[in-house]
Amino acid sequence: FGGQWLSMREVNGVIPNGDVFKTFDESLRSSIAQETSLFFASLFKDAQPLTALLLADFTFVNARLAQHYGLPGGQTGFTKVSLAGVPRLGILTQETFLMVTSMADRTSPVRRGNWVLEHALCDPTPAPPPGVLPIDTPAAGSGLTVRAALEQHRASAACSPCHNIIDPIGLGL
Repeated sequence: FGGQWLSMREVNGVIPNGDVFKTFDESLRSSIAQETSLFFASLFKDAQPLTALLLADFTFVNARLAQHYGLPGGQTGFTKVSLAGVPRLGILTQETFLMVTSMADRTSPVRRGNWVLEHALCDPTPAPPPGVLPIDTPAAGSGLTVRAALEQHRASAACSPCHNIIDPIGLGL
């Protein structure tokens, strides 16, 4: 259930751009999925409230994942660690979520906003209207940031009804 709902199964299909994510390797990939699996299982085992899915101040890391997150590490296996004082809480800051809601070379506010709407709130957005291409990337050479490109996209009457909902969620993540 957790593998499907939390997109853990999709981690293996993501191919990060090696020029951008130079420290990514297969050891990190396997650690990423394991973190979310252990986290989800602990929510049930420890009878955590549903809010812990989003607000838990702990996670599970091994040495490779601790290094990736900048947490103290050194352990050989996975260990439950506190996230007190670290800007991470719950599932939405775990690399599984971050990785499956990104592009190969950068973050994707639209994918993240849609994921939250669909998976957490059970309120998926409709497909773009006919003739409107999905936007999540500034045109090459435009000089626009992703945030600015989305702002420009929301100015369209055809796009604003959905993007006024999706973008604030995704940009917040």
